[in-house]
Amino acid sequence: MAMIARLMPIARDAMSFAERSFGPLLDLFIRLWLAQSFFVSGLFKAASWNTALLLATYEYPVSWLDPHTSATTGLAIELICPPLIALGLFTRIAAIPLLILSLVIQFAYKPLPENLFWALLFGLMILRGPGALSLDRLLGPAVLSSALPFAGAARRVLKTVKLQFEGRSLRDLPIKAIYNGERPLCGHTSAGVLVYYER
Repeated sequence: MAMIARLMPIARDAMSFAERSFGPLLDLFIRLWLAQSFFVSGLFKAASWNTALLLATYEYPVSWLDPHTSATTGLAIELICPPLIALGLFTRIAAIPLLILSLVIQFAYKPLPENLFWALLFGLMILRGPGALSLDRLLGPAVLSSALPFAGAARRVLKTVKLQFEGRSLRDLPIKAIYNGERPLCGHTSAGVLVYYER
């Protein structure tokens, strides 16, 4: 039992090292693999639009869409989103239509384990982001410090949400407040989140 207790910190450190060193490469590999799978399908459909319409009509009809709309939407998703996923640019936004497409394929066409696996990977991409080897990570700080409206505020909100998921709440953070007499009017946490109080 004592030996297991001594090995646990070593195993934890080894897993942390592996996640930091190989994790970004694995994220990149997953993004490229998923992007290639969907982009090639989109290229085949774009090369022969009549075939794409026939497939949407007879091979995999979606009951709640007409074939033309289904083919057009599927083609647009398969040609626009995979390059964004591969580059790691707007990855979370681009993963949403691909997740929906994977689920539509699963439930409207053929229920295969691969479709659910794709959906799981896209869901993780939406939650965790693209990883360190991405344009999102490279451009993120520049975008947040730019003149884009609400970029800084969105960053602070996301940071607060992340703190909530880490088991910490705003009550646990040191709050610097502006006081007017006895009651604070407003203040901010160490994370830079503004907190307004009732008067």
